[in-house]
Amino acid sequence: NKQTIVPPSGVQALMRALPFSRVQGFGGKLGKTLTAQFGDRVLTLGDLLRNVSEGELTALFGSETTQWMLQTARGIPSEPVKDRSLPLSIGCSKTFRQSNMLLVPQHTQDGTILKWLRELAEELKGRAATDLAANGRVPHQ
Repeated sequence: NKQTIVPPSGVQALMRALPFSRVQGFGGKLGKTLTAQFGDRVLTLGDLLRNVSEGELTALFGSETTQWMLQTARGIPSEPVKDRSLPLSIGCSKTFRQSNMLLVPQHTQDGTILKWLRELAEELKGRAATDLAANGRVPHQ
């Protein structure tokens, strides 16, 4: 799930070197404003802490957002980590290696592509049914 566990002793060093654009909440309008206002002075969270005063940030973003930004840059979370036990999506796939790759003209005519599409659709249908029974969820687009 692309999460990294960092021991408390390493949090500040990690956060100092982290580009602010990689941190949730620092994208969009806030990130664009930081870039427009401070340019190369603020590329990482460490740069934010070193190169910009709290007063400058407060003037731009207000007190509440500034405090959130500074706490985040220091590695102090504003929310507890939430456990997510259920996946957000259901899928299935097939890898076609060189020896069994699909050739569109040949395999369209002999039904191989339709065979694999049916097989994958059945697998997906089964996974969705299992999830419905276990979690009461129905897939949607």
